[in-house]
Order: sequence, then structure tokens, then C-alpha cells
Amino acid sequence: MKEIKFIFSILIKNKLKDYIFFTIIGFSIIFCFLLLFSNFLFIGEKNKVFIDLGIAGINFILLISSIYFSSECFPEIKKNKFINWLLSLPIKKYHIFMGSFLYISTLLFIIALFYNGLYFLFFVFFKVNFSKKFLVYFSLNFLKFLILAVIGLIITIKYNTYTGMLSLFCIYFIGCYTFNFLQYLIKKGFYKVISIGKVIYYIFPDFQIPDLTANITHLRAIDLSILLQAIIYYFSYLIILLLIGAVLFEKNEL
Repeated sequence: MKEIKFIFSILIKNKLKDYIFFTIIGFSIIFCFLLLFSNFLFIGEKNKVFIDLGIAGINFILLISSIYFSSECFPEIKKNKFINWLLSLPIKKYHIFMGSFLYISTLLFIIALFYNGLYFLFFVFFKVNFSKKFLVYFSLNFLKFLILAVIGLIITIKYNTYTGMLSLFCIYFIGCYTFNFLQYLIKKGFYKVISIGKVIYYIFPDFQIPDLTANITHLRAIDLSILLQAIIYYFSYLIILLLIGAVLFEKNEL
């Protein structure tokens, strides 16, 4: 555990000097203040617009952050010969992988906390109905982007930053629509390709489990069984990916 903390501390100190991290923080602030104007532009359903834009904002910011930080982590370490110094220390390769995951998780948490903090302040300012459903949604959303970040780390064990970014955009897109695609094939009766749809569905993460946006916007009740299913699914997927990533990183020639 000490080794993982050591890797994490070095990476996080270097990143806190990086202008891109603070650029994303600044973008989060700008987007939050754009919500101010949305509340004045849409008089009729301003609460719904405020909630919809807020959810879209955190999704976009965490998507860009998880893709960028996970895709540039290992290539940056290799480029600066930092990896050679780390491997000269009495640490295992999987410590580097887990320390990198902890580092990216912390960056995403800081960004999400910053954005959500401002967002909830605006809830109070505009007297928008607040529900615990928001906390549930943002927590599940955070898990979803952690999964994407781990996939990015795994891809960039072998490949460069740009390959990692492109792959993650594709995986995220597929993960958002894989269930709908499978349902479409079944509904239309394309039985010859349903097996392909099932393979895609089970291989790629399903980022639609559950989609709580409508429940939050219209303040509907959330089915606890679906919520529990989502928590188990995301945590299981994350743990499996971490184990796979640690094994692959351990076996890879750096």
C-alpha cells in the first residue's frame, strides 16, 4: 500500500502544476455560470432546463477529463523516462498501475467535487427543488467514468495517447447505445445478427444502467432494485478491469 501511495503522490504533485488540469477547472466554472443565463432565458421550465444542462455539463467535463488524463498517463511516464526510475525502486509494476488509477480517480473527484459544489450552490440560489436523487446520479456517474479511465490505462499500456483517446471515445459511444442496439435487433427480428449484438453488449460496459436523467428532471421515484443492480454492476466491472489491468501491466515489457 505504501508503494501505491508513493506513486500516487508523485503523479498528483506533477499534475497539480499542469495548466490543463486548471483549464478544465476553469471550464467547469464557466459552464456553471452559463447555467445562470439559462435560468433567465427559459422562463417556463427553467428548473428543468437548469437540471438538464447541469447534468449534461458534468457528463461532458468528466468524459473529457477521464479520456485525457487516462490516455496521457502512461505515455507521459514512458516519454520522460520516469518509468525507468520507478522500476529501479523496490516496487512492483502493478503498484505503478494501481497508483496511476488512484491518481486519475483523485483528479476526477476534484473536478467533480468542484463542479457539483458550484452546481448545488446555484440550486440554493435559484431555489430549485433539490433531491437526494442528484447525489445518487452523480455517484453512479462518477463510477461510470472511473471505468472508462481504467480502460484508458489498459489501452495505453501498449498504445500511444491519441490511440487511447480515439478508442475511449468509441467505447463510450458504444457503451451508451449497446443496450438500445440489442433491443432494436430483437424488435426488428434480425435474428442472424442478434448473437453479434449480444457479444457487443456483454463485452462493452453498459453505461445506460441505469439512466436516471428522466427520474431526476421530473422528480420521479427511483426503483431501488435497479439502483442496486447498477451499483453491483459498476463496482464489479471496475474491480475486474483493475485486476486485468494490473496483470497486463505486470507482464508488459516497459
